[in-house]
Amino acid sequence: MKLVFLIGSQREGSLNKLLAKEIEKEFADYDIVEYYPNDFKMFNGDLEHPEEAWIKKIREDIREAEGVIIASPEYNYSVPGTVKNMIDWLSRPNDEEKYLIGGKNFAVVGVTQGLDGTRLAQKELIAILHQLRANIDASNFIAIPFADEEGKFIADNKERIKDFADKFKKFIEK
Repeated sequence: MKLVFLIGSQREGSLNKLLAKEIEKEFADYDIVEYYPNDFKMFNGDLEHPEEAWIKKIREDIREAEGVIIASPEYNYSVPGTVKNMIDWLSRPNDEEKYLIGGKNFAVVGVTQGLDGTRLAQKELIAILHQLRANIDASNFIAIPFADEEGKFIADNKERIKDFADKFKKFIEK
């Protein structure tokens, strides 16, 4: 089985990357593929066709995956442009006019040093994915506020991370 992580932060010390890596441990029997914002060009309709090799590969991985987990920060109470750019590329049809997101299993997670733990960005992501007809595990999420740079929040949320992973496994296996 395959699982794709769209990690919405480029930063080396990204808290969302750290969270994604911890969640991945709960999917040890899955093939894990990660994509980051720099794996995507800035969306431009003029670049959609013919499909370039980089986007073909990303779409192929997602098409083969049982699920996709978006680990996104929240910037200014919203979805970062880098994450929206990823979704914009993935929401467009490929050269065969096939769409990708509709019917695909998704979940969203996030961590921040701020107050809301990425809840507002997650709400927007869920709305976007809903409009694109994704199967969203919307009641199963992780939104961690007040995270520390050293990653102590991982140890504090081990049970929550395991519970999230167990629920998402059930969600994608039905």
